[in-house]
Amino acid sequence: MSKVKPISDLTREVYSRLKEPLEAHSTGFEKIDTLINGLLPKALIIIGARPRTGKSTIAGQIMHNVSKNLPTLYVSLEMSEEQIITRWAKLYGYTGKSNRLLMHDIEDDSSFRECLKQIGKHKAFVVERGRTVSEVRAMVEETGAKVVIVDTLQKMAGKGDGLRENMRDVTDGLKGIAKDFGITVIGVSQANRAAASSAISEMETLKESGSIEEEGDYVLMLSRIETKTEFEAADGKYPRKLISKEQHMDFKAGEYFVVCHVAKARDGQEGIVNLRFTSYKHYFEEITPSVF
Repeated sequence: MSKVKPISDLTREVYSRLKEPLEAHSTGFEKIDTLINGLLPKALIIIGARPRTGKSTIAGQIMHNVSKNLPTLYVSLEMSEEQIITRWAKLYGYTGKSNRLLMHDIEDDSSFRECLKQIGKHKAFVVERGRTVSEVRAMVEETGAKVVIVDTLQKMAGKGDGLRENMRDVTDGLKGIAKDFGITVIGVSQANRAAASSAISEMETLKESGSIEEEGDYVLMLSRIETKTEFEAADGKYPRKLISKEQHMDFKAGEYFVVCHVAKARDGQEGIVNLRFTSYKHYFEEITPSVF
């Protein structure tokens, strides 16, 4: 039987689907949700940044928020399982040791064990493997995950010849998983060295750029703004979108200003979200500009 549909049938099917409630889930970041309409089924979301910006941290925080209610799979090709769990413990208020070499007295650390109990309630799956699309697909089938996070895309193995073709195979495969299972897939991507010459990371600075932003339904670029010069450059690029200079100067030691630029939003809207990253907590929070 032919799979080709006449447009009269297609219009009825589309109308029926559009009447159904939209199954979007919150990232835990209200303003980001507003721009991208939350975590939508069949969507591939890219989070890109250069090193030390917090892209793995924000991906882990999204997983922490989502997995309270939904089965979530974190394919970690960047951090170890121990690093992920200790970071999550900090989200539950743990302030003690987090270095594996210093945690020899863990049995006496009741606060850490209490955090582990809270973490254990999450519907989360964490793996340090999954370097191929077929492996990730098999794990989605096994876990029933509704949200999948892959960190990072550049460490996955594709079937293409050369880095760019390899990445095209990876992003095409992950987009296929999102569509076939009706789930959200989030891919964490490195920015190339060209991004280091500017305070702002743009889509074209994504490593092996091309297929990543093409396949992504939503692309979130993170830029860490530390110096006065970097702030002025960012403020000039996004006038009246950032926090004020006074707010930036009020940041405490261990706190960093991060600009989240929703650079592509297929069914949403592009825009800027201001974030404060607190390093000792490994925690992001949205902040509102005092002057518009």
